[in-house]
Amino acid sequence: MNRLKDSFASFCVAIGLSLTGSGRFAVAAEVNAVGYANLTYRTGYALLANPLSNQTNRVDEIFSVPLVDGTQLVKFDGSHWLTNEVVGGFWTTPEMTLSPGEAALLRNPMDSHTYTFVGSVLQGELKVFIPAGRSLRGSLVPQSGKLSQILQFPKVVGTKISTVDNATGQWVLRATCTDVGWEPEEPVLNVGEGFYVEAPHDFVWSRLFAGNGQLPTSSAIRIVAQPQSQQINPGDTLSLSVEAASTNTLFYQWQRNGNDLADATGPNLTIPNAGPQDVGSYWVVVWDLKSWVWSQIATVELAGLNSPRLTINQDSTARGIVLVPQGTAGRKSVIETSEDLIHWLEAGDLQPVNANSMMDQFSGRPARFYRLRLD
Repeated sequence: MNRLKDSFASFCVAIGLSLTGSGRFAVAAEVNAVGYANLTYRTGYALLANPLSNQTNRVDEIFSVPLVDGTQLVKFDGSHWLTNEVVGGFWTTPEMTLSPGEAALLRNPMDSHTYTFVGSVLQGELKVFIPAGRSLRGSLVPQSGKLSQILQFPKVVGTKISTVDNATGQWVLRATCTDVGWEPEEPVLNVGEGFYVEAPHDFVWSRLFAGNGQLPTSSAIRIVAQPQSQQINPGDTLSLSVEAASTNTLFYQWQRNGNDLADATGPNLTIPNAGPQDVGSYWVVVWDLKSWVWSQIATVELAGLNSPRLTINQDSTARGIVLVPQGTAGRKSVIETSEDLIHWLEAGDLQPVNANSMMDQFSGRPARFYRLRLD
């Protein structure tokens, strides 16, 4: 197979946006930027990433040109390869999404077929979740260049980056991040090109970007209530929610370990009969076509795999400490306090912070200790 051609033939942006003067972006009349990218693929497999956001990011909208039977799009959810195929000119799973930041393998059955990606350029503080282990990822910004130097991918020691060698169709180890940098050299990505990541631990690829050289002073979207970390028993129903406010119509996409969840496009996420396959890091992307906001990460664990315990943190306002019971789903639990580790009493003066945590305000005690009792 031949090397992937990604001819970024034209890239149009919103009215008033232009590039002028000594390589810097001029001030735009509008904050948002839109455009298109033409990506041409030879016969065989290519590793691609959606470079633009087109509202829903469903594959039947991203790939809206007449499709050739036998075309396949293969995503990786961290454990399984998910294949979507064109039969009779239509995707067998049209609701599959490919959000910016995700990547997938495209099998193109015909030579020199061009796909036109159309949508909005993400701007502001952009985030891609990189889970521990294996994942397919792409840049949130339609730019080409060195992965860290230009695209600002974090240099996490032990991270390995691979791409598809279009001459052989095989995975090729391009670089490993070491204490001294990328070896043997820093990977370079083209617009719309995905890559394969092996990460030693979870981290977030965060980047500030503005197409007109000016970051928006604020987003029109506010997240009022964040999704909460929790532990559940096997077989329970997992429920996560986010509350966002905006004067514009909002769109949602939940992700687990950085991968889109099918049909999870509302403020509430419900997974019945949850099990080990549902453990992971969840967040939701909220957008209104002009701005994008990522919620905080909510960690979901199975209580059956972990002993009940208390976690403790100092309140951000320094008024007291916050206690979070974990591993107690489906069981009645009580927080007890002591000042000498001998005499324990049920804590009746804790203030609820949210459904999962309590706060104890400092009140002049030299020390206070806490434990979790299961009834």
